[in-house]
Amino acid sequence: TPSLGVLAVSIGFCSDRIIVPCPTEKPDYASTVSFVNVLWDRFNDLLDFDIKYPEISILPTRFSITSSLASRAVLHKYIQPTFGSLVMRAVARKHDSAIGMTSIHSRTMFEVNYNVFGVKKDAQKKCMENFNEIWEEIQQDMVYPLWPSTGVPPLNFDAQEQ
Repeated sequence: TPSLGVLAVSIGFCSDRIIVPCPTEKPDYASTVSFVNVLWDRFNDLLDFDIKYPEISILPTRFSITSSLASRAVLHKYIQPTFGSLVMRAVARKHDSAIGMTSIHSRTMFEVNYNVFGVKKDAQKKCMENFNEIWEEIQQDMVYPLWPSTGVPPLNFDAQEQ
């Protein structure tokens, strides 16, 4: 949430990982830096307690490869130097033509058939591929290492019985 009250901080401490979206636009980058600083201040207020801090990952969002070099510049000159290894490899690209109409109807790309709501099939496929790429990174780097029982790689019970 945009505010860091007691509920949001409590949820943070109950989490293994927090993924913070960071739009690749300069004013939004500055806002994300402020948010992360306030988050760390809240965590540091509780240093006297034996609490495991959640890991933080930064997900670059609204990344545009077509409009200009601005997104790339903000990503490489500001976001990556500021957050370093916290920055995810995948970026959420701008998909305004695909997401706009589906969000008006409270749906995601994954819930509608191709060419519904005036969204072109190619735009929808690119959007879904991008979101799947992000999800794949989250699974591989964040979910599976913490919860190996998710089955990746598949558990081999026969090998354990021998």
